[in-house]
Formats: sequence, structure tokens, C-alpha cells
Amino acid sequence: MANKKVLILPGDGPGPSVISAAEKVIRAAAPGVDLIHGEIGNVAYEHTSKALPASTMDMISTSDAILSGPADMSLIDGRDPIADIKRQMHLFAEVQEFRPLAGYLADRDVDILLVSHCVDAVSSVRESEGLDGVVSELDTDDDALSELFTSCMHIAEVTGRMKICLVRGMGLFESSERHMLDSFHSHFATSEFSVEDMSAEKAACLLQMVPETFDVVVSGTTTSQYLRGLLSGMIGGSGISPVAYLGERKGLFMPSRTFGSMNESRPWNPTSAILAGSEMLRYMGFGVEYSAIQKAVSDMYESGLTTSDIGEGHLSPDEFTQGVIDRIREQQ
Repeated sequence: MANKKVLILPGDGPGPSVISAAEKVIRAAAPGVDLIHGEIGNVAYEHTSKALPASTMDMISTSDAILSGPADMSLIDGRDPIADIKRQMHLFAEVQEFRPLAGYLADRDVDILLVSHCVDAVSSVRESEGLDGVVSELDTDDDALSELFTSCMHIAEVTGRMKICLVRGMGLFESSERHMLDSFHSHFATSEFSVEDMSAEKAACLLQMVPETFDVVVSGTTTSQYLRGLLSGMIGGSGISPVAYLGERKGLFMPSRTFGSMNESRPWNPTSAILAGSEMLRYMGFGVEYSAIQKAVSDMYESGLTTSDIGEGHLSPDEFTQGVIDRIREQQ
């Protein structure tokens, strides 16, 4: 395999700490990957007067994937650089993998991929204020739907999943939801995947009762946040599962968006960033390295060797990261 290039964007707040941990794990698991570094957010603004410098965009254009921490825009006027990257790179699909890392975090068999539109890249909902209140409009673009379903199919193939379920909206935009449903079944009509669709209400019930019957879940804008919160709770919390934003030729990988205060000074659990790095490796074709990281993290969690925010864990972030690296090396 040709050398792959990854752009590391530590970002602000907890970003430098957790992304540094992920970088160390990537170097241990896939030493042949070329890692380069750029800046976004407040730290970039301090150096260049721009939250997304041209030099960072140049590095993005020549990289195969991006691993990024969050950007703190609380003290800066301007647009969110992460949202700008999604738009400029047309990262139209938002993907999260939900799986508990240890039995004590969840008492059920959950292993689900959630795929939805990335609203920053595919602006589908508009609101405007008028004399009589707020008017909301939902765009349903055929090309955007085709991109989403094609991406969903590719992700299912790469991860070895054969069941795809469309969770319909909540009846707020009936015509748009019907159009998405028709497009879904048309797109998968000749595929080998087992496909079905169901209402958000039915999906929520079955996810709680029989989560093992789900594989890939694809949803529209109005249901994705609800499903994301539900699935996060089913695997032990919202701070574990990383998120990927995928386009036709580029992917942006980030730890969970649940960080609390960006300026809070405390040790940050690097698990989600490490898992983001592993999913980025799988995206670039490093399946063995992805599996090695996933197994190492799961082994740490199953052994109770976690940071203090998880169960009875007592490790510092650095100790946890080193434990993951040691377990990766044992597999090599």
C-alpha cells in the first residue's frame, strides 16, 4: 500500500491533549503513515489572524484524511473552521459507530453504524422569522440523497455489514420524508443488502428491545440527533463514540463532541480520540491496524484499566494511552 498522509489538527481546549494521545497510538499501530500538523481555531487565529489559515487548507487538499480536535470560537468573530472544512471538502455524510467497550458499560449486544447527512456540508433546513412566527423549510435534493445512500452502501461493504435500515422522519416534513423513502428503496433495489424502513417511534422501541437486529441505520436530518443520543446512552455515554465526516475523496475524523467547557482545566479521557484515529486508519485501508487499536482499547476497558471518569478507573490519560500502546505491540 502506498504511503498515506494524515493531517493532524490538534485544535483548542482538550484537543491538543487527546489528539496527541491518538497520534501516539497511530504511530504505534501504523508507523508507515505520514503525519503532518496544522492549526485551526483560536490557536491558529493567534498566529495568523484566521481560524482556518490558507496553509491549513493547502495541507488538507494534499492529505488523505484529517484527524482534528475541536475549535474554540468563543473569543473570535467568524465562522466555525470545522464547518468550513466540511463545506469546502463537501463531507456530506456523518458516520458514528456505536459499540460498548466493556460489558459493564452496557448490558445488551449493540454494534450499530449510524449514517446521516452532515448538515454543515449539505444545508437542508432553513428557518426565517416573519410577522406570524418562524417558517421552517426542508430541502430534499436528489443528488444529496444519492450521495448519502452511495456512501452508506460503501461503508456497509467496507465494514462487512449486510443490513441497512432507513429510519424515517417524525412526520414534520411528510413530502420530503416520502421522497427520501422512495429514493432509498430505488437506490438499493438491485443491491445484495437486506433493506427495510421504519418509523422513528418503532426504531426507538426496537433499538431498546432488540438492538442486535440492527446493523447500519441511515436517517434524515430530523431524526439523526435523536438516534445519536439514544445510541450513545446504550453504550455507556456520549463521550465515547467518535464521529467521521466523509466525502467522495476525503474524511475528517474527530472525537466525541461532548467536551463540556472548552476552557475547563482537567485531565481529558483520550478514548474517543484514539478510536477516531483507528476509524481513520480503517477508512484509509488499514484494517488490521484498526482492529489492533480497537482490541487494545477494549482490553483496557474490560480489565478496568480506564481513566477516572469511567467506572472505578484510576489511570491518568497518559497511563491509559501507554497501556493501549503496550497492548498493540503485544499483537504485532
